[in-house]
Amino acid sequence: MKKLTNLDRARGNTLTQAMYLLILECLKLENSKKLELLIPLLHPADCADLLERLEPSQRDIIIPIILLEDLGEVLANLNDAIRASVIKTINVKHLAKALYELETDDIAEVLTDLSQDEQDYILQLIDDIDPNERMQVQHTRDILSYPEDSAGRLMKSEVITAPKSWSAKKLLDYLEQESESLPEKINTVFITNRQQELIGSVSMQRLVRANKSSIIKDIMRKDPLAVTVFEEQREVLKAFEKYDLFTCAVIDAENKLTGQITVDDVLDVALEQSNEDILHMAGVSEDNDLFLHPSKTAFNRLPWLVLNLFTAILASAVIALFEEQIKQVVALAVLMPIIASMGGNAGTQTLAIIIRGLATDQITVKNSIFLLRKELWVGSFNGFLLGSLLAFGTYLFYSDAKLALVIFLATVINHIVSAVGGHSLPIILKKLGKDPAISSGIFLTTLTDVIGFFAFLGLASLILL
Repeated sequence: MKKLTNLDRARGNTLTQAMYLLILECLKLENSKKLELLIPLLHPADCADLLERLEPSQRDIIIPIILLEDLGEVLANLNDAIRASVIKTINVKHLAKALYELETDDIAEVLTDLSQDEQDYILQLIDDIDPNERMQVQHTRDILSYPEDSAGRLMKSEVITAPKSWSAKKLLDYLEQESESLPEKINTVFITNRQQELIGSVSMQRLVRANKSSIIKDIMRKDPLAVTVFEEQREVLKAFEKYDLFTCAVIDAENKLTGQITVDDVLDVALEQSNEDILHMAGVSEDNDLFLHPSKTAFNRLPWLVLNLFTAILASAVIALFEEQIKQVVALAVLMPIIASMGGNAGTQTLAIIIRGLATDQITVKNSIFLLRKELWVGSFNGFLLGSLLAFGTYLFYSDAKLALVIFLATVINHIVSAVGGHSLPIILKKLGKDPAISSGIFLTTLTDVIGFFAFLGLASLILL
């Protein structure tokens, strides 16, 4: 049977709903022979997608069926938490053979969650497969030595370099002759001197279009964009977005070329960080496996729920201060949740805008005051309009002008508070070195609840009683 390439499989055998349901049926019927025919047809990325949809017991059936030549790429595409559990089910020597064909950044990604001893052992096994590829192992060790959120951890060491003295024809001939051993994704050739310092770059498009007799130093970009190995990955992402990059060089403190980052790696980081921000705002770990054991999931979520418990108690304590007033005017208990809900929603809108602005570096010390004034205006305007509508409805329902005035003023006040809180909380947290996306939401909710209840019930005490 002809061996299917990844491109063939991507074209005709993606994980469609029909394919997914067929695999589930085979798992249910324990039809291993049919599974052995279906699973190798899937592209490794689709196979990873399949594993993420399955329960742990079902994954254990699928993993041994995955072709060795695909296993490494499957692992590289898996969610971190699921990959960590899957690796434990794979024979170590089998794992080393699977990782051997990967690029260094993918090997490092797969080994990230393993202990130092486990990493060393697997890398040694990879080294034993082909001692001629010893540099691959050393480069992987170097990548693993950098912080997890750094450019060094994101880069691949496989690069194409050339001296500035070559002609365009000589470089093209070299690429043709060495095509078997060169990296698969070639977008840029980096120009270095004898000390391996980065001095320029030539895109493949520019190289192909250049006159064959042209000297590289005359056609290269003399100020190539580069990031240092310790640059934060968020900053790398911004550089790719800002300058529309496909490839970016990675250098060390001495300007020596250590690797490159490609757009596919950056896209993975962008999606991962987007998912992290969404989950953090809900107080959920980004490493969570949908099919993780219920007890582990419960303990992962518990800390934020405990914190929320204390903030809820704080809001209830404010209500308790006005217990007598609520008894005298029952309508207060009916209208109270409206004030808190509206303030919370308004604050969340501001919060989302500010967190996004901080993430893209659009918010600075100089423009933050302008933005605060803007949010105050927006909060006041919306509070006035919504308060007026709410006051009108309250008057129609209760025929009490004073109660309508109370809810109008409380609505305006809580919208102003939500604007200040939504603007200031993420900025303060960032200055304190905390991720604004992680805890801003719960603090904002507490602020709008406490102030909203206090303003509403306090005004009721002064005006109604």
